[in-house]
Amino acid sequence: MQDLYETERARLQIRWYDRFKQLHHSYVQQLVPLGDARKNAVVEEERQRKLLEKMIPLSKEDFDSKRTETKLRAARFLVADSARQERLLNDYGWALRQVQLLIDIFNKDMVIASNVRGMVISSQNVTDPRRPRLAA
Repeated sequence: MQDLYETERARLQIRWYDRFKQLHHSYVQQLVPLGDARKNAVVEEERQRKLLEKMIPLSKEDFDSKRTETKLRAARFLVADSARQERLLNDYGWALRQVQLLIDIFNKDMVIASNVRGMVISSQNVTDPRRPRLAA
């Protein structure tokens, strides 16, 4: 009787293990395309982000609607000297005629110029993160 029990138990274990391996294999087969799709989505998102970063704001409204990193990049360009502006033009792939509109706005409107300078200055302030912030 004990031999019959052990034989049936071993046969059941083999069938359960086979079924488990089949389920595991089908699960992994479904995950592989999802992983590939996720990887492609991340690559596409990075490509889109870089494309958006290359675009410089063309007007004050466009400047205000951009992300903070893009605003800061444009602001650093606007307050830079001409040699640094040339280097930034080459680094970011901008054309001079493309940024000339923003330069003209920056030079004509003192309110915008002061806001841009303030943005650059505030980005350069380094504080100790361990110290508590003072309430304004």
